[in-house]
Amino acid sequence: MYAIYVDEQLLYEADLTDIGYGLLDIRLTTELNKAGCLEFTVPFSNVMYDKLQKLKAIVSVREDGTEIWRGRILHEEKDFNNSKRIYCEGQLAFLMDAIQRPYTFSGSPAQLFSKLITTYNDQVELDRRFQLSSITVTDPNDYIIRSNSDYVPVYNELMDKLVSNLGGYVFIKKAPNYYYIQYLSDPGKISDQIIRFGSNLLDITEYVNAENIFTVLIPLGATMDTDDGEQSKRLTIEDVNDGKDYIESECGIEVFGKIWRTTVWDDVTNAGNLLQRAKTYLEQNISMSVTLEIKAVDLHLIDVDTETIKLGDYIRVISEPHSLDEYFLCTKIVTDLLNPANTEFTLGTSLSAMTDEQLRIQKSSQNAIRKAQSAESSASNASSVVVDIVGDYVRKSEFLNFEKQVNEKLTAVYHYKGTVPNYASLPTTGNTIGDTYNDNETGANYSWNGTLWDKLSETIDFSSIAMKSDIPIDYINNEAFEDLVKRVEILEKNHQEGET
Repeated sequence: MYAIYVDEQLLYEADLTDIGYGLLDIRLTTELNKAGCLEFTVPFSNVMYDKLQKLKAIVSVREDGTEIWRGRILHEEKDFNNSKRIYCEGQLAFLMDAIQRPYTFSGSPAQLFSKLITTYNDQVELDRRFQLSSITVTDPNDYIIRSNSDYVPVYNELMDKLVSNLGGYVFIKKAPNYYYIQYLSDPGKISDQIIRFGSNLLDITEYVNAENIFTVLIPLGATMDTDDGEQSKRLTIEDVNDGKDYIESECGIEVFGKIWRTTVWDDVTNAGNLLQRAKTYLEQNISMSVTLEIKAVDLHLIDVDTETIKLGDYIRVISEPHSLDEYFLCTKIVTDLLNPANTEFTLGTSLSAMTDEQLRIQKSSQNAIRKAQSAESSASNASSVVVDIVGDYVRKSEFLNFEKQVNEKLTAVYHYKGTVPNYASLPTTGNTIGDTYNDNETGANYSWNGTLWDKLSETIDFSSIAMKSDIPIDYINNEAFEDLVKRVEILEKNHQEGET
């Protein structure tokens, strides 16, 4: 259930609309690297009608008591019925309130980020300050040069000198007594949810914004000085790029054709760093040109045990009519607080990611491991544990990694008692549920479930498993992977039933 507070005073709660805490048309928009906004209409009957102070008042949106958004009132307008339409901006926009004076900087991206946030904190009230947290964005040389001769808002400088150049995502999160700010290279979280056609996918629209797209880039660095002190031509990447002064996006060219651009980085004096900067810039440009707007039901609304979709999550979208089965980064969420089923998700992706089989399998296996480790696993989700694997095979390395993590999970449930020569040597009396022995003869592990010995695992011989000749690395048959998952589910179910 959602609630909205203004300076810790209740403004809206669904169950209290009849006694003066109702609002109309409430929409919350959150977006990566943007402040986001909250819009709503305040009827004259609301008890807070005359207590909404622009800019100064802090607005908080809470879901089941937990704050999910914080901002301030930016402007309002009245309609014919004297109802107020209120527009609030998110707290990332607070960084607009402080000014970065002219400066010259050299150092790591983390140091510049810290400098900008410190500058901001020194100029604002205590309740608007942010504590520094994780900073994972780096430069290939971890050394950048930035400067500005103008007086500019801290927000503008942070986005222009860091995010626009190096990528990454800025997040503000709440701790018990303060707010902290992060600058992350990748949100890196895979959601448990799947948006699936015929289930919770209501509508899908693909947008390709080709207005500023380019697929071939000539990067130029700082102007290089000659021996006599005169300036010559700019730094290029020819010496570190097989004699070519440009880079291409093969995926982008397939879709858009060859479109050339030139970009200048005055602060880059090393050809290797210039090449890396150019690659990142080219990938980001193509990535931002392709987005999906999804209308889907958040399964968290149906099943509270299902993880809700959050900004920055990687979401798997499956739609056979669109030939789509891919992970997308959730870049924007528009939530209808009065009717959450109308929530819209915008998912952005890069074309390279859509054709990168390695990345797809990696994310699939991570999702599989997390699902299999859940103590609440059931037969209904067993089919979703193994996903998106090429053909009928699973990478051997990922199978072994999964098996290792499963074994680590089992050690928290079962109690290792030692080794016996063979199955016949397992004790038949005095056993406690969870007692586990290793069978030295076969390498299998057996656990007592209260009635009999359950077989947990054994040494797996891969030599008899056929490999596809056209696959350059080792793979394991999917059946072996699925068998392991099913055994874990059965064991955990038996264990739970034995305890009850």
